[in-house]
Amino acid sequence: MSDVLVTELEDFLLVTSLTSEQVLRTADIVDARAILITNGKQPQERMRSLAQHQTMPIMVTPLTTFDTCRALADCKKQ
Repeated sequence: MSDVLVTELEDFLLVTSLTSEQVLRTADIVDARAILITNGKQPQERMRSLAQHQTMPIMVTPLTTFDTCRALADCKKQ
């Protein structure tokens, strides 16, 4: 998450395999628009609750982080 905190991007999708509420807090600080959790992991209950309160969308994919990023990059090319 420390790498995310130094990004200069805005309005982006945060792709991660982490499921703690710290991910949500980091996403909020850097103005991410949504969180995509990889590897089929489910967000922890506290993360889900906080996301509802902050209206931050959380999505889950069974793909690995690498495959998720590759698929997103392919979509961007089209």
